[in-house]
Order: sequence, then C-alpha cells, then structure tokens
Amino acid sequence: MAVTMRAVEFYSGIGGMHLALKSCGFNVQIVAAIDINTIANDVYQHNFPETPLLNRNIEGIKLEEMMKFKADIFTMSPPCQPFTRQGKQNASSDPRTKSFLHILRIIKKLPLPPTFIFLENVKGFEVSETRDELIQTLKETNYSFQEFLLTPSQFGIPNSRLRYFIFAVHEPFKLPFKLNKSIMKNLPRFEDLANNEVTSKNPRANCRLCNKQCLGSLSSKVVLKKLDERNHEGNIVEREISDHSINSDIGCTGTDKNNDETKTRKDITETKSCNDYEIKIIEDYLEDEKINHHDFLLPQKVLMKKVLLMDIVQKHCNHSCCFTKGYGHYVEGTGSVLQMTTMDSSKLFLEYKQKTEKDRVDILAPLGLRYFTPREIANILCFSSKFEFPSHITRKQRYRLLGNSVNVLVVRELMKLLFSSQHD
Repeated sequence: MAVTMRAVEFYSGIGGMHLALKSCGFNVQIVAAIDINTIANDVYQHNFPETPLLNRNIEGIKLEEMMKFKADIFTMSPPCQPFTRQGKQNASSDPRTKSFLHILRIIKKLPLPPTFIFLENVKGFEVSETRDELIQTLKETNYSFQEFLLTPSQFGIPNSRLRYFIFAVHEPFKLPFKLNKSIMKNLPRFEDLANNEVTSKNPRANCRLCNKQCLGSLSSKVVLKKLDERNHEGNIVEREISDHSINSDIGCTGTDKNNDETKTRKDITETKSCNDYEIKIIEDYLEDEKINHHDFLLPQKVLMKKVLLMDIVQKHCNHSCCFTKGYGHYVEGTGSVLQMTTMDSSKLFLEYKQKTEKDRVDILAPLGLRYFTPREIANILCFSSKFEFPSHITRKQRYRLLGNSVNVLVVRELMKLLFSSQHD
C-alpha cells in the first residue's frame, strides 16, 4: 500500500500548488487549503470540491489547530508585493508579510514539524530580511534546504517568469543531492543525484518521533524491476518526465494509473536538468482557432498610443514575457500580446511611427494583435485542461488570479526532487 503524505496549502490561491502536488508522482492528501481571498477560493472550490478549504486569515490559526493537521508537507506562496522590484520592498515590515512570519513562529513551536516545506515567491525575496528569517527558522528547527532561481523557459515552456523557490526537508531525512550554499540557477543533474543514492536495509524505516513509513526506502532491485516493467508498457516513465503538453492530465486529478510508491531517484529526476528541455512554441498553448477572439483584440486607445511599449509575439515564437496580475488592464511590463498573422510587421511599425494617432489603428489592423486569453495563460502556466474558472469570475479577475499563481510544471519538477529525499 502506498504511503500517503498529508499536505497543507498556505496561500492556496486558485490551486497551482494543488495541481503540482497531485501530479508529482507521490501519494499526497491535501488536508487543508487556506486563503483569505474569497474570489480565489471560489475558483479553488470549483475545481477541487473535495479539498477542505479554509477562508481564514492565517494569523488567526493557533498552534493547536496546526498540530491537528498532522501535516507532512507545508506549501507556501506568500504575498509577493512586499518583495517586488516595482513595490516599496518593505519585506517583513509590510503588513502583508505578517501571516508568513506567523507560520515561521508556528514551525518553531510544533512538536512534530512537517517533513517537507516548499515555498515560492518573486525574485527579490532572496535579498529580503524575510528570507533571512526563513533561513534562520529552518536552521533552528533542523531542516536541510536548497534555494533556486528558475524560469519556465528552462523547462521547455515559452515563457519567462523568474521565480525564487526554496524547499526543505527535516531530519533525519536528507536531500538527494549535494547542497549548494548559493542559490542554484538550475536543477541538479541525475549524475549528481546518483552519487548520493541511499538504499535502506529496512524497507519500512520509521520517521522521526512517530511511526510514519518513510518514502523511497524500498530496495533498489524491486524498484528497477518495476521501472523495466513500465518501460515495456510503452515508455511511460519517459513520458511522465518530459511531456509538457497541457492537454495531458496525468496526475492532475489524482487518477494517474502509473503513480507507483516504488520510485527511485532515477525514476523521479532523470533528464531533469533544465538544459535538457527543448522549448516549445506559443502555438502549442493556444486555444482552438475556431474560438472567436474578437473580444481580446487590443483596444483602439492602445493601438494609437502604447502598442510600441508591448512585447509582441507570433505563434511560432518560443518566448513570451511574464504575465502579471495587471495583464489586460495595464500595458507596459504585464505580459506579451499575440500577433495572429505571420506577416512581417517591421515595415508596418515604421509607417506607424510616422502617422498620426488617428491613422495608426488602420495600419496595424492586418496584424490582428490581441491579448492572450485567460485559458491560454493557464495553459502556459501548465494548469490542467480540466481546470476552469466559474462563469461568474470576470476576465479581469481571471487575469489577476493567474498573475498571482505559480507555474505548475516548474513546481512539480521541484517537488519530485524534494519528495525523493531519503531517510538518513
């Protein structure tokens, strides 16, 4: 019987962490999702109705309540505004950081802290005093940890969304690679993991102060046999690792038939070095062309004055800028727009600069410039094709929620690495 880990999602948002947890290849039960944003909670509950969702201020959750969760995993994506380059960067002095500092205080007091901690935030978090408080807490409570700065383009996704990640594992577990004191800009290669392989003589080694069965401690002979069997069934292992297709729902709803408790380091992490991924093109993430995109065309006021401030991509491009919560509302620095036609636009833009604002709209009309739809951005963020927004959620709200979310595939790959940690 597969070991089931209990997870608590802090700042659960619309469920990006949920999808990553359910598709990472390990048995995870999400025992609580916690968020104070009622709109995000509507979306979360719509997609994951079986998950206990708490519309709570995290600061109001006491130690006793945290203990009742009996969590093996804490996931967190705290408010990023205190750390963004565009903001005031007040970090720990920002009121929006209080809830995260409360979690750190709780972790110090828990008699049985979670085995795994996973956090995501914007670039800028790594130079804040809030990060320093997090690191100090992890050290004081006997966690090993590793920090990363990664972007989806490193994983084959045509999008630049540089984010800070840190994951930690509690003693007596150890991470499956040599720790790096500096922030890693790539995932460790499989060769680095193989050198640290740990095989346990006890296939059901017990963890910490309780009798929880440890993960990844089955004998390597049994695991390799399982791996060979699955390969003979059609190279399933390789497809789980390298297929980034958003239309693939493997694991997203907890129904992956190949979710096996007997996973080795190789099974989980092979080919995971970011340099090994081939970047896909924008077209792979677009909605059907039969869908009417007229409502997403750039408005005239943007075409007349601000289109030159925007990043314009075509279907065959293998890049796009980070989509923020201001997408579709603000122009500069909120995300790329799509040119529906493949014609060369350089001459048109030269002519555009020479014309009055009134004439500029007609000049650019043949390009078919439009915003990406919320579903397309969800695709780029690697949300399952089964994920959807309730009908009452407005377009502006959808963009805001997606801009505050995570890239599911990047988080999933990191979780695979974290959860393959071995009992020391």
